This record gives sequence, C-alpha cells and structure tokens, in this order.
Amino acid sequence: MQAHDAIDQEKAFSAVVIHANASTLLRQAVAAGNSSYDLSGACQTIYVEARDQVAVGSHIVPELERFLTYVISTFAWSWVPEAMNSTNTPTTIPPQGASPAIGLTTINLRRFSPTTVNPGCHRRAHLPDHHRVFLFRLLSADALYTGVQSHQQHGAAMVSMVWDRLRQQLRPVLRPRMTWKYLLCVGLATYSVCWFLFASPVFSSNYLPPYTGPYSVGAIDLEIPTEPRVIHGARFKDSGHPAFQLETVLFTLYYPSSKGVTSSKPHHLWVPRPLGIVATGYARFARISNFVTNTILTWGMWAWVGGIKIPAQVDVPLHDSPVVRQSFDPFNYPVEIDDGFPVMVFSHGMASSRTQYTQYCGELASRGHVVAAIEHRDGSGPGSVIMQNNKKNRNLLHFSLGDVHPDSGLDSETFKQAQLDFRQAEVEATVRVLRHINEGRGGQVFSMNSRREGQDLHLWQGRLAMNNATVGGHSFGATLALQTLKNGPSNALPFQGAVVLDPGKRSGLLNHDVHVSTLIIHSNSWSSRHSIFFGRPHFDVVKDVVQGILKRGKDAWFLTSLGTSHPSVTDAPLIEPLLLSWTTGSAIDAHEGVNQYVKVSEKFLRYQSTGEKAGLLSECVTHPEYNAEDKNRTDSGPLPRKFWKYWQIHVAPPSCGSKELGD
Repeated sequence: MQAHDAIDQEKAFSAVVIHANASTLLRQAVAAGNSSYDLSGACQTIYVEARDQVAVGSHIVPELERFLTYVISTFAWSWVPEAMNSTNTPTTIPPQGASPAIGLTTINLRRFSPTTVNPGCHRRAHLPDHHRVFLFRLLSADALYTGVQSHQQHGAAMVSMVWDRLRQQLRPVLRPRMTWKYLLCVGLATYSVCWFLFASPVFSSNYLPPYTGPYSVGAIDLEIPTEPRVIHGARFKDSGHPAFQLETVLFTLYYPSSKGVTSSKPHHLWVPRPLGIVATGYARFARISNFVTNTILTWGMWAWVGGIKIPAQVDVPLHDSPVVRQSFDPFNYPVEIDDGFPVMVFSHGMASSRTQYTQYCGELASRGHVVAAIEHRDGSGPGSVIMQNNKKNRNLLHFSLGDVHPDSGLDSETFKQAQLDFRQAEVEATVRVLRHINEGRGGQVFSMNSRREGQDLHLWQGRLAMNNATVGGHSFGATLALQTLKNGPSNALPFQGAVVLDPGKRSGLLNHDVHVSTLIIHSNSWSSRHSIFFGRPHFDVVKDVVQGILKRGKDAWFLTSLGTSHPSVTDAPLIEPLLLSWTTGSAIDAHEGVNQYVKVSEKFLRYQSTGEKAGLLSECVTHPEYNAEDKNRTDSGPLPRKFWKYWQIHVAPPSCGSKELGD
C-alpha cells in the first residue's frame, strides 16, 4: 500500500514490490502440491502510464519490460519440462515452482475518463471517479500451459510476444512527440547514414592532427587500485551500491618522447570501447535512453567517430635528454631545467571524459610537459569501465541526483558538491601514483595497472617536477581545480599553480581561497553571455577570484579568448569544425582556437618553472570588462598585433605596469 500511495501521490514513477516471505511460501506451496496458492502477492510492478508518456516510454516501460523478460527467461524454460513430466495436471502447478518468489502482477495506475471498470479491476474507494483504478494482469498457469502445449505453438507465442514488445518500443519512435530530443536522435541517425553511404564524415574530419612541438608525444593509460573509500554515503536506487565509492583511479599520461620513436602497440581510440557504454551514457544525459535510441546512438558513434585514433605513441619511453623549455617567441631563448619535466593534472568537464582534450594535453606534452588527464567516475562522464586485476569489470554510466536513494540527504547543490569531493579524491590518488613513479616505484605501478601499459615507468625516477605541479581543468573540471587549491598547497594536493578554463556556471560556488599563481581563461561565449551566478554576474565573480589572488601577493591573470566557444579547447571542433561553429557560435578556426589555448597555457607553465612572464603574460590589462564591440577592432591598441586579434586581458599582475586592475 505504501508503494501504491507513493506512485499515486507522484513521489515515485514506478515500484517493484516483493513479498518478504514470497520464496518460502512458494516453496511450501510447490512441496505440498497446493495449486490454490495466490500468485498475485509474490511480486507486483506498479506505475502510471498516463502520467507522462515520454517519461513512461523512455524509462518506466523499458525497465518493466526488462523485468518481465527476466521473469520469463528465469522460470519458463525450467518449468515447462517439469510441468509436462509431472503426474499432476500441469494447470495446477504454479509456474513459479522452478523459480520461487516470482509473480507477474502489473498494476497500472492509469487515469480513465469517463470512469470504466473492467473485469479484474479494483477501484480505490477513496478516490474520485475520474481518478485512477488498478489494472491487474495475471499470467496464470493455465495461460502458460496453453501457450506451451506444443513446441510449435510455444515458438509462435514467443515470436508474438517479442513482436508485441517491439511494436511497443517502436511506437513512440515511429509516431513520436516532436521534441528536440527526438529530432536530435533523428538528426544523428540521418547524419550517420550519410556518413556510411558516402564513406566519409559530412563537414567533419576523421582524424586528429599531429602535435607541433619539438618533442614527440607518448601516452600511457593507467588504472591503479586505491584503498576503498566512500566519499559520500549516497547509494544507487537500482543496485544499492555506493554512488561515490572510490575503487580505482584512471588517467592517461601524455609525455614528451623522442622524435621518430614508434610503438608496437595500437593507438588509443578517441572513443574508448565498448562504444555502447559511451552512447548509452550520452542518451542518459539527454534523457532519451531506451533500447532503440541507445542502439541508434551506438551505431551512429561507431560510424561517426568510432575509428578516430589519438596521435600519441602508446607506451614509448620518456624522452631521456635534459628538460628544455623551448620558447616560440623570437626574442626568448631555450632555458634548460634540471629538476624534471613540469607536471599538470587535468580535470575534464561535464559530459566529457579524459579522451576529449587529447589535442590540448598532447600539444603541451610536445612542448615538454607531462599531463595526467583524469577520467572522473563521479557521474559527470557518459560512461566508464572500472577495471581491476583479478576482478570482474564494472560498467559505470552517467548518473544524476535522481539515480540515488532519496534518503541520501542530497539536493541539487549538495549533489554537485559530492561530485566535486569525489573528483578531488581522484586528483589526490593521481598525485600519489605520480609520486610513486617519481620515487622509483614505476615497476610496482606497472604491475598494478589493469590497463597493462607503462612497461618503462621504472625508468621515470626523478623525471617529474612534482615539487612544482600545476592543476588544470575545464568547466566542471575548472571548478574542481579551484577547489583543490583551498587551504593549499598541501601534501596531498601540492599544486603551485592552476590553469582554469571556463570555470563552471552551474557547478557550485567557486573557491576564492587561492594562494598560488593562477591563469583563468574564458572562452568568448563564456564572457559574452551574461549569467547570474549566486546573485552576481559570473564574470564579476571570476574577476574577484583573480584580484583576490593578486592581493595575496601571487601573480594571476584573467583573459578572454576571442572568437572561441565553450568547447573550443576540446577535440570536438577539430573533428566537427563546421557543425560546432554553427551550433556554438565559434568564429575562430578550430585549430587556431586550440593553438591559442596551448600557447598561453605553455607560457604560464613556463612561468611556473622559470618565473619569466613571456608573451601574452607580459602584457597589461586591455579591457577591465569584456567588450564585445571591440573584438573586431582594426587598431592594435596596447597589445602587439599578434595578440589583439585573439585576446582581451581583464586582470594582470601589477608588475606589467597596468594602472587599471579594477577595484
């Protein structure tokens, strides 16, 4: 009754109720030959078909269909031989006899107007006539026996059942409500068909460009077990498994290697396998996940981007020469560093993964930096496979607040904070692994790596500048990067600098307690779109963060990259330049957009190592506020011509001579 009331009062969409003693009672009934046992109480599925046809068709009905399919596949095949060989009349044997505790009562709290009462329906007396009734649909022993009297009849019945269910699945697809989600899926499917027919992507590239720095680039996937740790006690509704339990940490190391070195191992794929997990995760993001859309998206991703490979050479040796900071300005000379390659730990944004920033990370590696790109398992990514040695792989799909038990005590804001805390724990675990490698325990790390890469990590001892590491992130990852700096640097989070790209507008409060040098870059779309962020313009909040760092005696910059959009730092515009330009408003060449981010980030990382402010970082404030009308100016203004086309500087250190830092 509590489940009925919860559905009726719209506190839940669906429920499966199993009687506490169902297994025992059914076993006793079978043993005693009691054919009068009431099957309807064993298990009930309850939902409201008419509440929201889209939600029901996308979420509830598929789940109940899978449940009923599981029930049939569990008991039917074992019951039929038993029933046919039994000395009793088959119709007197409960069909659940071979698998107790399974009943097939479906309660659909569907609205009827005008009120109708069909046989087998029981109206709730206290509800008005125009409200709900209970519909009981029982699969009895008689019905089952009739359907399996002969093998041929049984096969026909199964085909009919499958066809009926397929029609139910296809009905909302073939005769849908014209929502943007449906149109998006149709568009993707159409695009994929065109891709397949013409053997090339439309308006897109099927490869990622090679890296342009003086070093070649290597890549190693590392998934290392951690001490089991529950960051928050929330549990999933479907499995009861802790939603925020840290089991392993997964990241890709991008690092400098020698020119001309090639790997015997295949390149990493841009979309990791299995594709179905990633496609299903994105369908869940769009709230259109069901068998049909998941299949369409999986096939579409395979045709669209399934073959794209990351240019980095897999598991090749780290470059063995002294670390050299190569400047690309004509008046700056290479500077030799002897304390190892500078390190950045990078955090991806919402609806992303570690493989969607490969050009940015790889370009930094080609300029002499080691970048650890983390794959977060906080529910913000589309999907990930958790792999541990000697354990079964576990798939983790995108999840949100609605996927955890309501008694978790989380709301939308505290759920985001739980995600950030989980991400921070993954950053801490990544730092520990990097330290182990730098301390000479690379062989041990390799042996623990479930991804089977890193055979030369034992040679990395002393090659990483862990005493001067930098944290970086984009969007949700940028918010996380700022959070890791709170009360820092610390032993667990030893970051001496941060590269913060488009700090989130809907990912929680931004940490202002920053005591290290910081570079914050807004894309043009991030600065130009006025957004209220906890009662204030988001631009002003970010500006306050940077000015606060300056007041604490550390250098900090706040810039806008002109012509770019939020995804410009990712690989997506390189693969779909025209499509991304059309949908996001990006006005810059896709390659140039990433290149500008890389150049400024590299200058900041160089500043971290040498203290030298070069290139754009040596310039003064040009625009205390974002000025959209000024972005296409013909005069150079205070910036050299090579900079003004691409950048506006809102906050800069006072040492540049700027008189207007903003108050």
